[in-house]
Amino acid sequence: MNKRNKIIILILVLGFISIYLNRAYAYFYNHIGKVNLASQFFDYEEPLLIGETKGTTIDYVALGDSLTYGVGASKIENSFPYILANDLFLDADKSLKLYNLGIPGAKIQDVIDYQLDKTIALNPDYITVFIGINDIHGLVGPQVFASDLAYLLERLTKETEAKIVIINLPYLGSKDLVLFPYNYILDWRTVEYNKYIEKVSKFYGLELVDLYSYTKRELKTNQSFYSADLFHPSDVGYKLWADYIYAN
Repeated sequence: MNKRNKIIILILVLGFISIYLNRAYAYFYNHIGKVNLASQFFDYEEPLLIGETKGTTIDYVALGDSLTYGVGASKIENSFPYILANDLFLDADKSLKLYNLGIPGAKIQDVIDYQLDKTIALNPDYITVFIGINDIHGLVGPQVFASDLAYLLERLTKETEAKIVIINLPYLGSKDLVLFPYNYILDWRTVEYNKYIEKVSKFYGLELVDLYSYTKRELKTNQSFYSADLFHPSDVGYKLWADYIYAN
């Protein structure tokens, strides 16, 4: 084979690879956008009262993005904060007000801009912080994310009396949605972010739930754990998340 033919073959191979990478990347976002589960809005204007109004009332604020909001769940009661609230607090002597401040599409800066002051004003008893997936997809550097997370936790620890639990980023995306090589790239970025989440959480002495290890082990290949967009959890997936968070 002469040099000219080798160059032509190389160009064709590179062209094929380029087209595949572009199509695989576009497929991920096009499928999620086509299903558009984020258009199914829940009513979070008022806090959700869980349990009868008697005895002690606990205020729980859930901070985060669509995974906190419950995108993919069929109803509010199947979102992970609602299930977790029942697991943690529902007994004969306690009731709970759940303030789900999750915003679909939110990044860490959105939590700071739109959720932080509300949380401090409520001075809740319990807070979960679960954020970062959209920062990964928005190509926010992990060091920038970690700096913003530190600012968020600094204010929450100093300006509230709440028990604060940090949830690291799960393994997300069905094998039918996140195609090669993006499945490995997304997983690598998730692990990278989680290292910073762990480091910042330890600095502030906060409890960290390792949702990543569980989801990669248990939810990686089972399609029933995903909703119609193959990215956000289904009712079954959120239930497994909530139960694991409660147990850990």
